[in-house]
Amino acid sequence: MYLNYLMVKNYKSLKELEIKFSKGKNIIIGRNNAGKSNIIKAIDLVLGEANPVYKNIRIDDFYYDKERNDFESKLMIYCDLRKSESENFEFEKANEERVFYVFNISSYKPTFNELERITEFFRDDDFSDRNGVDFEKKKFTWEQIIKNYQHYAFLFFAIRNCENLSKKLLFFVFDHSQQGTTSLYVYPYFPVIKNSLIKSFVMPSFRSPNEQLKLNNYSWSGKLFKNLIDKTSDNELKKIINALNIKSDIIFENIKSQIQNEIFVIGFPETDVNFQMCNDTIDDLYKNVEIFVDDGFKSELTQKGSGIQSAVIIDLFAFYTKHTTNKTSSLLCIEEPELFLHPHGCRVINKKINEFLYNTQNEEQPFNQVIMTTHNVEFLKGADKKSTIYIVTKVGNSTRAREIKLESYKHLLLDNNQNELFFAEKVILCEGYDMYLVKFVADEIMPYQLDLYNVSVIETGGKNNFIRYLELIKEKLGLKCAILADFDYLLRDEKRDENGRIVKKSNIEDIEKFFSDNKDIFVALKALRKKIKQKYPGEFEKAKHISSFENDKEIYYNLMQLINDLKKLGVFILYGEIEDLFIDEQVRNRYCDKEKNKLSLASILEINNDILGGGKKISEIINIKPIEELVKFVINI
Repeated sequence: MYLNYLMVKNYKSLKELEIKFSKGKNIIIGRNNAGKSNIIKAIDLVLGEANPVYKNIRIDDFYYDKERNDFESKLMIYCDLRKSESENFEFEKANEERVFYVFNISSYKPTFNELERITEFFRDDDFSDRNGVDFEKKKFTWEQIIKNYQHYAFLFFAIRNCENLSKKLLFFVFDHSQQGTTSLYVYPYFPVIKNSLIKSFVMPSFRSPNEQLKLNNYSWSGKLFKNLIDKTSDNELKKIINALNIKSDIIFENIKSQIQNEIFVIGFPETDVNFQMCNDTIDDLYKNVEIFVDDGFKSELTQKGSGIQSAVIIDLFAFYTKHTTNKTSSLLCIEEPELFLHPHGCRVINKKINEFLYNTQNEEQPFNQVIMTTHNVEFLKGADKKSTIYIVTKVGNSTRAREIKLESYKHLLLDNNQNELFFAEKVILCEGYDMYLVKFVADEIMPYQLDLYNVSVIETGGKNNFIRYLELIKEKLGLKCAILADFDYLLRDEKRDENGRIVKKSNIEDIEKFFSDNKDIFVALKALRKKIKQKYPGEFEKAKHISSFENDKEIYYNLMQLINDLKKLGVFILYGEIEDLFIDEQVRNRYCDKEKNKLSLASILEINNDILGGGKKISEIINIKPIEELVKFVINI
């Protein structure tokens, strides 16, 4: 059984959220405070081991509507589950019969409106024959439900009315006919088979083995250790326990005699006080289990680092799902597995997650399901074709999520100078080494502001690659973006290679669809490009500076005007090349490559050395005004 679909309304920052998950690895990324943890909490609230009706729901668990200046009065969390054909369920009370209420829905997946209608029917305890209408009902045993149907769901909703709060969990069974109609059978109580349908475990950001490995009769860890102890010979264990308790009595004999003095015996006749290491019976022996780890120093798991704790807990859950439960898939949710880990530790945990995912059942297809949040690119690098990536953003105080396909952008994950854009809120695209100049200027005029506003400055490897990055950043990730380009990006068009074939040279017209806020600017731009190409075909392809057109006042003025207008859209075109920003020729010659007179890595290292070690400012090396405009624009969009 795996989580196929999540629909959430008015829970924390999730105003109205829908996510389609895959059976396999699902990775949720996004900046801090975007709402990633709220998605995991919503899943855990419904699919966790405890009945959500008994979990504490506070007023701040409801979505806060800023316009009304109040919290919403109703929240819903819908978890859609699908069963694989190979899964085999075994559970108690299989032949118990239950009454289900019948609803008709419009499609394979209910809409929010249909869910609202169902919650209104069941919101009160007395929902039988509501409004005098005798609802159609059907009776099923749990065995019939499991054998005859493949599609299930849980719907949790909470309604607050002043100080009163009502909560309910509904169990759905979908009956999809060959004619395309769908009947929905609703059981309005907590089903006894819930924890048999799906085994789930959430590992929160901050590891706490005492919390995540609670040993009681309903937790997965308690069931694991109880199952292992129950498989051991009762007589053998009883002998060990008896010997231990006899030894305990000897150890504590002095304190026992002190308590059981003459006054105690008179006051509490026929009463004996015993000091034991454990109970006489083995029923609750599993509750005494403690985990120790010897990494050169033997101590409790709680005293070890986050990496060891994570690895042990994941392995225990994997063992539990493989050896002590039904042959069904399980769900593991992990928040920020990279916390407190070095890169090697991250890779180890990622391998542990993959081992759990495939469970050695079938290396071609995932057997279990993982849903994880991360800020670490190591977990994205390890994503395969069966992994699904979601980018989470926040608009106002509302969380949004969208799925992205990484296959076309996998190369970006391997470059540590570029992969941070997957976790950014805003991006500045540069052609090459100008990326470092942007960072130098930002550090001087607005220290720490790029990081404070989650702005990434990315080198694209040339202006021809702008369009590929913009497709990812603006279309897939939905991020705000600006670009910095040399003057020649405004013009140029095509050229022929040595074989006479036409090779397309990317120019500003290619990115029009990404900056469509003011189409009039691009209409004017196309007209001007056409005019320049007709009048000055050579300069159109080769001009590196706006001064090439200063003798034609009309074209020169129109170019200046368009460059200024493009800034309003986030397209910053220089009047020349990035090297033209050096304050004079002498400074340029000092820093630039001696042969090509261009910026190089050596140039950047020397500038950086002069700033950090020589006490220079970047404003003493280049004219920072064009870049300053760019940085301030991005900070304020």
